[in-house]
Amino acid sequence: MSQNYTEILDFLKDIAYKAGDIMKYYYDKKYNIYEKSDKTNVTDVDLEISKLIQNAIKLKNLDIDLFSEECYNKNFNQNRNTFVIDELDGTNNFINKNGDFAHCSSYYDKDEGFVIGLVYFPLKDKLFTAVKNQGALLTINQKTEKLVKLNPKSFEIIKFSHPLNYKGNKYNLLLYKMGIDKESIVKSNGSDLLDIISGKYDASLLLHKQIPIWDIVPSKVIFEELDYVYTYINNGPIDFFHHQVDNAGYLICHNDNLPVIRNILKDKELQK
Repeated sequence: MSQNYTEILDFLKDIAYKAGDIMKYYYDKKYNIYEKSDKTNVTDVDLEISKLIQNAIKLKNLDIDLFSEECYNKNFNQNRNTFVIDELDGTNNFINKNGDFAHCSSYYDKDEGFVIGLVYFPLKDKLFTAVKNQGALLTINQKTEKLVKLNPKSFEIIKFSHPLNYKGNKYNLLLYKMGIDKESIVKSNGSDLLDIISGKYDASLLLHKQIPIWDIVPSKVIFEELDYVYTYINNGPIDFFHHQVDNAGYLICHNDNLPVIRNILKDKELQK
């Protein structure tokens, strides 16, 4: 990859820290909560960060499109360089103060694809960044270190996540059928990126037919620099522009564990 993405990454980092400041400012204050047409919540905090991003792009006079959760533009043009951003990932966690929330951003190069990923957890002041084929970095209190690639584990000792806020049985039923015992199922109330890198668990099944692009790409770019894969449960890789209509969900795991997990799912006919 010949292009230098330093200036673009620096821009996204600056936005991330400013977005984090907004989150921290409002965290213990009152703000309005609105219900969107899809029944999800959005707050004044999400919207203020969205305005921050749009104004910053205009101020820099960047010839780069913006595709984000709260931005009015919902048409992704594959022939245009584009920022893909989730202003406040984990809005309900922010509202309820019961889990991790973050600012997530990525950069799509019309010739190279998704090449930059960034996830910032403001309360922990942990900034994860990655440029494709250049490794992943973690910055804490302005000190940056390169993250080492994650090692695979044998399937017998892999720990899988279970979304803490999901009250039904579908995750447990699926994992039990896969042969995962109760001790290897970990409740997660935040980010797969933060939890997997910290060693809380090793793999995650996300049983959604479609997850918005801004919820996937930022961490996906980082995971791939750590020898992890973020893909469809059935077949991969994820095609963001031609969605797999029969998708059973998404899988995050070490690249070496992917064939084993998919074979188990296939053998037990659990992908449907």
